[in-house]
Amino acid sequence: MLIIIMMDSSLTIFCSSRSSRIINISNIELYFIYSVIFIISNILLFIITKSITSNLNKFHYFTVLIIQSLLSIILLTIYAQMTLHSNYYNVFIFIIVFASFLSSIGFLSILTMKLLRWFSTSPNYSVLLYGIAISFFILNTIIGLVYVTQALTTHNDIIKPGSCRVMFGSLFNIDPNLSIYLSNLYDITSIISFIAVWFVTVIMLKQYSRNIGKIKFWILVSIPLILFMTKYEVVLYYFLYDQSLLNIFSSIRLNPSINPIVYSVLDSNLQLGGIFFAIVFLVIAKKIPNRHQIINSLIVALIGMMLLFSSKDISTIILPSYPPLGIVAISFMGLASYLLLVGIYSSATIAARDITLRKYLFKKIENDTTLLSNIAFAENENEIQKNVKSLFTYSSQWQKEKNNQLEMNQEELKAIISDVILEVKENTNKNGKIKKS
Repeated sequence: MLIIIMMDSSLTIFCSSRSSRIINISNIELYFIYSVIFIISNILLFIITKSITSNLNKFHYFTVLIIQSLLSIILLTIYAQMTLHSNYYNVFIFIIVFASFLSSIGFLSILTMKLLRWFSTSPNYSVLLYGIAISFFILNTIIGLVYVTQALTTHNDIIKPGSCRVMFGSLFNIDPNLSIYLSNLYDITSIISFIAVWFVTVIMLKQYSRNIGKIKFWILVSIPLILFMTKYEVVLYYFLYDQSLLNIFSSIRLNPSINPIVYSVLDSNLQLGGIFFAIVFLVIAKKIPNRHQIINSLIVALIGMMLLFSSKDISTIILPSYPPLGIVAISFMGLASYLLLVGIYSSATIAARDITLRKYLFKKIENDTTLLSNIAFAENENEIQKNVKSLFTYSSQWQKEKNNQLEMNQEELKAIISDVILEVKENTNKNGKIKKS
């Protein structure tokens, strides 16, 4: 999946000649392959998550299922249009972008609220930092949606084949002032969100510096950050006014004269960052006893983290390309956010209900398991509070019903006594003796 996402968002592959590719295949055929792999991947991921969705609201599962099914249909519809009419409707790109971005924002917002709720129950810096990092990611996604929408509105209603030169020339149709403002704002929030998640990941993995040495550790964890920052060399120069810094990041850039596919893989900064961030869940999963059901939840969270950062690349979808560039990759955003949500939440609920596992995690007292142990403790506390509140509510309702029943019996008793007195009066003569019937 990651390879497909990298290739789908690659301008190098898109604008390269067919003869320079490993397989002599057109862009439209590549688009069809990407779409088919996207559909197959969705089916497999839904099968995997179905077994752990019981811990989360079923509404969320069916929501993402409907959205991803809609996206799959639209992707195939675009291919059919290109095959039959040599064009496609720009409105389909609008639908895919809004469905993907809004679903991602929705699921990540739910995850952020849960993280903050867990933090309020069991204060811990790892939980708080994760919540803050995801909040910045949500902000960046919102700005990205506005930026992409502004670019898409300048495209023609019907996108037809054109050269890469014509495609890049269409960028001049965008309002330069608004575009530059949104682009800078998006880049800044993107850098902040990436560094925030990177910082949390480094803290959770810091204990391994004792095993491999501090120098090797910091070199290894710095690679994803340095590769990511090479995308923003101009932005850094603009804000820091340091030519030497620009030269350093420019020297790291790869030579595009190598094989397009190899170049695209090595130049995939976001994707490599997503893999690095997902390592935390893999490390935790390895420390869990074998065949424990929580491992499946951690793997789902791992896949979600990788896909989330890998798919959020808007640099190509602002172009009126034929076939649409990066649209298959963007279609993973909503599903990736759901996987991260259900993976983390299921891990918390499973650990909260397994006292043996919680004791095992607390005994570890290591940075990489701190996140899981704290959200498990917090979720357990929330479950206890929820059960106590439920019992209290039931007890109050029972007491109220009992009192109502008691009051009703007293009223009935009064009515019966009144009827008896009335009947006695009617059957009593003036002398005070009861009439014989």
